[in-house]
Amino acid sequence: MNFLNKEVIIIGIDPAPGKNSTVCSLNDNNEIFIRNLSHNNLRTFVDELATLNKNVLIAWDAPLTGIDNPLKSDYNLQGDFTQRKLEKFFASQDNGYKPPKGVSVLGYGGCPHWTITQHILGYPILSRFHTANNLLPFQLIHNTEALESSNKLLVEVHPALALWMLKKGRMLDFAYKKKSKEELQVFVQLIFQSEIFKDFKSQEKQLCIDNDDQLDALIAFLLAYTLMHHPNDVMFLGNEHAGSFLLPKNVKMQRAFTAFVKP
Repeated sequence: MNFLNKEVIIIGIDPAPGKNSTVCSLNDNNEIFIRNLSHNNLRTFVDELATLNKNVLIAWDAPLTGIDNPLKSDYNLQGDFTQRKLEKFFASQDNGYKPPKGVSVLGYGGCPHWTITQHILGYPILSRFHTANNLLPFQLIHNTEALESSNKLLVEVHPALALWMLKKGRMLDFAYKKKSKEELQVFVQLIFQSEIFKDFKSQEKQLCIDNDDQLDALIAFLLAYTLMHHPNDVMFLGNEHAGSFLLPKNVKMQRAFTAFVKP
């Protein structure tokens, strides 16, 4: 076993193709630490993580999968080159889980940050000419059983979706992108009031979130941390064929998704 019952370096990353990316982790005092990295520095940082003789888990806020079975010669429906079943689920009006304005679940073809993602991680694998998953430095996983598959693991997250799932009936304007530091505090409070992120509640007052990129990186880190320390509080919605997000646990949503992708 690689990850279970062992110390793990946990990183949340909000990558950006046109500006600095944002990284969230713990410092030596086990305090949440957020910093910005340029393209080159982010690549160097991830490369160094890959060579460490330690267990590493990265939660990445960008599409990590694309078309189903990209290494095979048979193609899927034309729409699969722009939108995964995972995104189609949230776009549908019929499932009861279409997110509100401000929570965008774009098809991976419409998310420009997959470019820097592929440059740094090798994901998403979109062609038979690309390296297979098990030959890349970080192993992309879609379920908790795969925590034992490698000591360098990668999960895809969607912080805005996760934030929406935490609201518990509260009426909020989820269009938090580009909001001011003061306006973001209501979302910081929502995060630390959540039961699943209770381990860091004491750090709420000392944590300074200046922009939405830092908020996304924070949520990415907290989801990955929860996967390692309270796995029953989170879920992988999706699979290697449909794409997957690590999200707060919601059994009804998971059942609805299973029914949606059922042949």
